[in-house]
Amino acid sequence: MRFHSILAGTLKNRLLSVLIIALPLLFMLLNLTSLLEWECLFFKYTGFKCGGCGMTRGIITGLKGEFKESFNFHPFAIPLLLVWVGYAVVYFLPKKSRDKVIEKIEITETKTGIAYVFVAIFAIFGLVRFIMELCREG
Repeated sequence: MRFHSILAGTLKNRLLSVLIIALPLLFMLLNLTSLLEWECLFFKYTGFKCGGCGMTRGIITGLKGEFKESFNFHPFAIPLLLVWVGYAVVYFLPKKSRDKVIEKIEITETKTGIAYVFVAIFAIFGLVRFIMELCREG
């Protein structure tokens, strides 16, 4: 079975890559400087944590080297941070090297479906978290 490549596909699009690199960086900087106080709309209106709740705090504590704390905020924070850093590194490689890395990423993705696995596990985590929140309320 062959999967569609997600990461390699976005890395081929230079404008999309800039947005994928710059927007989270801007978001984290605004959060660190307290210029932006992000409030999860799902939590605000339901009182339950969504699948992504704690991700920003997890990434920021991970950047500070506080990995246990980061994991406690969100178990996907460090893996997502590593993917983002890797993505940025590939973006800034010289064209010939970047194209080779993108080709290897594409082969890995199409053979293994690793991006789909990551998204599926993230979705399952969010669902389990929501069910656990419901059980605590009940």
